Amino acid sequence: KDARIVTIMGNGVQARAHAQALAEVRSCDELRLWARNEQNGRLRAEEIGAVVHANAEDAVRDADIIACTTSSAEPILEGAWLKPGAFVTSVGWNTSEGRELDDAAMANIVLVESAEAARDQAGDIRGSNCEIFAEIGDVFAGSTIVPEGETIIYDSIGIAIMDVAAAQLAYNLITQESAKGKV
Repeated sequence: KDARIVTIMGNGVQARAHAQALAEVRSCDELRLWARNEQNGRLRAEEIGAVVHANAEDAVRDADIIACTTSSAEPILEGAWLKPGAFVTSVGWNTSEGRELDDAAMANIVLVESAEAARDQAGDIRGSNCEIFAEIGDVFAGSTIVPEGETIIYDSIGIAIMDVAAAQLAYNLITQESAKGKV
């Protein structure tokens, strides 16, 4: 609720999209960016208004929200760096064997879109053999409550129904704006 420091790990399209999306839903006092390629990271940071950190740990320490948006095959984020109550989203393309998060990070509360798909396709889940706390739909529906103040890992692999829902939402918004004569 009172997140002030946001870290984006990565410098690609997902990094930019996450920075833009987060700016739409909340303000932050500090936006940080870390990238494996520091030169590319500096370019992305300039574009999104972030401060570049050359060291991943420095970028993550004390951050309230961390978005991992890389294609890393090896963990780039260690659970020991996370402050209690942080929210981490791992959305990078990693294959079923690649990982962005280490075992210590995955020992926190883990949310996924689909437990079945995550166990099959998510490298962070498969590699750590962690417990999945809940599917995100159950949290949104209110049938599963995430304990307040816990560190949360949202490991997203992306599933087709979410793309369909996003497309429907975009269509509805465009149709509403068109009806108002704004498009």
